[in-house]
Amino acid sequence: MNLANNHLFNFLLKFEKTIEAYRGIRAGIALAFPLVIGRLMGYPETGFYIGLTGVFFILGAVGGPYKIRAKTAIATLLAGLLAIGLGTLVSHIIWLKLLMTFLWMFAVGYAAVYGHPGIMTGIVTGILFLFTIHTPPGDIIVAGERMLIGLVGGIWAIALWFIFWPLQPYLPLKKAIADCYTAIADYIQVVLSNSTSLSVSELQQVKGWREKLQLAKDALVINRQGRRGTSEIGQAAVILIQDIEYLMTAISTLIKLSGIHRQNSENITVKILLNEAFKEIVINLENLVQKIRNQPAKFNCDRLKQITQALDEQQSFQRQTIGNQVDAYVSLISLVRLVEALNRLISLLERTYLVVEEMKPTTIPGENNSELSEITILLEKGDQPWFQPLLDNLSFDSAIFRHGLRLAIATSVAVAIATIESIPRGFWISLTVLLVLQHDFGSTFRRFFQRILGTVLGALMTPILTVFIYTQAGLEAIAIVSVSVAFSLLRFNYGVAVFLITVYAVTLEQSRTFENAWIATLRVIATLIGSGLAFMAAFFLFRDRQEQQFWRLATNAISCSRDYFQIVMMSYLSNKSPDYQAINKQRHQNRLAQFNAQISLQKLIDDPQTSQLQIEIALTLMTNLTRFSRAITVLIDQLNDFSGTDPHPELETFVSRIDLGLSQLETSLKSQSPLPPIPDTVTPSQQFQLYLKGLQQKRLIEFANREDETPTRQVLLDYSIVALEIEEMADYLQGMYHAVSQLSWRSQ
Repeated sequence: MNLANNHLFNFLLKFEKTIEAYRGIRAGIALAFPLVIGRLMGYPETGFYIGLTGVFFILGAVGGPYKIRAKTAIATLLAGLLAIGLGTLVSHIIWLKLLMTFLWMFAVGYAAVYGHPGIMTGIVTGILFLFTIHTPPGDIIVAGERMLIGLVGGIWAIALWFIFWPLQPYLPLKKAIADCYTAIADYIQVVLSNSTSLSVSELQQVKGWREKLQLAKDALVINRQGRRGTSEIGQAAVILIQDIEYLMTAISTLIKLSGIHRQNSENITVKILLNEAFKEIVINLENLVQKIRNQPAKFNCDRLKQITQALDEQQSFQRQTIGNQVDAYVSLISLVRLVEALNRLISLLERTYLVVEEMKPTTIPGENNSELSEITILLEKGDQPWFQPLLDNLSFDSAIFRHGLRLAIATSVAVAIATIESIPRGFWISLTVLLVLQHDFGSTFRRFFQRILGTVLGALMTPILTVFIYTQAGLEAIAIVSVSVAFSLLRFNYGVAVFLITVYAVTLEQSRTFENAWIATLRVIATLIGSGLAFMAAFFLFRDRQEQQFWRLATNAISCSRDYFQIVMMSYLSNKSPDYQAINKQRHQNRLAQFNAQISLQKLIDDPQTSQLQIEIALTLMTNLTRFSRAITVLIDQLNDFSGTDPHPELETFVSRIDLGLSQLETSLKSQSPLPPIPDTVTPSQQFQLYLKGLQQKRLIEFANREDETPTRQVLLDYSIVALEIEEMADYLQGMYHAVSQLSWRSQ
């Protein structure tokens, strides 16, 4: 059996491409300085606990805008001090100890309502609480002393946060914007390399750039809050973020139009030029990223303009040689539109570059600020009471609420086992539960194995190291280096980080007690017990069924795509001007629905109980749905050149049948009922294509007579690309039907 292809064990080979060196440096310094200073001043025990507390607080360091970082740091410090005080005062009464553990750990899990900052604050305060209740109990004086040590360690850690913050106050916002343009460049390369296959990487890239865009908007909201008028980067940041939307629309159009020529083996010159054009687009996007990050870069669209000019010459050449080849006319029209799209893209890139040049920490001149409407919406969205997320999720229907209960029960059981059985270092059991138990079973399953494997290997390595290095200073040096590297690798691979954290924990304990293999053995035993409790809690307690969750979100995504399709196609079927505000609103809703479905798809794939057939069905549906939406987006871009000519009746028939097909998919998934036969989209599509071919033949005669501006030409310009897209839409609908028809209730 090929391990890399086995779904159950793919997670062991899974690495995130993020190594956080700064976090590792902070953790090492947070531990080293207190240890050294404590020993020099004659208080090694105090120095040890200050350093240990500092490492815990470093774990809670979050990225993003400075305002978020500052709020998270303050909240973590205050909640951490409260955790230390409560843990000290209740640890001697077992029923009160278990009750407070349940309540506190529920709050730790429930803090996820505030997103990543809430999760990290919860983890740090949970660690401090669990660590304290496993120490000898004390009165109010002892609690005060421990809180003072925690305060010093927390302030020391927060000081390290600030020291490593860059001096540029707007760097987080700039970085968030730069990440968006990087994601677009990656998206181009992945989509082009997988243009004819169903690919997980394509969906991941779509999810990736949408996620980066939302992070950039969030960063802009944080930057704008509490300010009047334009901020220091003000209008520039607004324009750059909105240009991402326009850029993705233009690139989607280019990718779709270029597909016609890349699949045509006859016109090699156009294919070569298109490949060069995409390479230049990626290069210019990468140069924009460097400029946004204040790094030297040379931005130049001259090469892209030359390629566009060469494509325009190919267009003129095709006009002269087209003769009576009707099929070649489709290629000619797509080339016309492609040149237009490239020119728009070049203008957009040049405009973006000029805006980047103006991104300085001063107010940008100019009173006209029409782009700020979206920022107003974002600010209104973010301007809600701090307690609103708590109230919104205070229900068993909330996955976060259920996770809080699950975590509270599992850690309470862990504390009870360690207390009743008087297990040495019982803190390690409940700590393992806290760190292994995740919101979904798939992630818990992955951490379960990574935690055990990393701990066992670390426990085996540590006694070998201590044979050669056995002095207190040497053991502490190993601990400092281990925790530094471990914190750097936490997001790279949890299993590798756990291996180093085990070395850190065991050597640090040995530096104080000089026990050897016994400490490592206790670590392994505690990890096995804690991991087992976490696994059972994830499997048996209020388990979220990822399959049900995915199909609910996928159904919503189909519904939003249907609304998106309707509002765009109505612009072609009616004589009214397009309502771009309504279109963009529906596009945003569709993007959000697909983003949520794609996140759920990843969780479904990670769940070890998901069969290969279930993965293939879900992946087929989401890939076709994503490409269906991309086709709609291309039609939005074509509206810029749409003159409003009357549509053919068969186009209206096609639209109504696509709408019916999406409606049937939605109904089947909602009611878990058999899927009706797919509506006939082939006949109206073929009739529409025949209608256009007749016009193309007529247009060839007009070519011969040198007739330029004619009604025939305008109809073909308006609908030739539409005809290409609706053919693909029909194929994507067929793909979605094929996926849903394989679901188990079909045969019931």
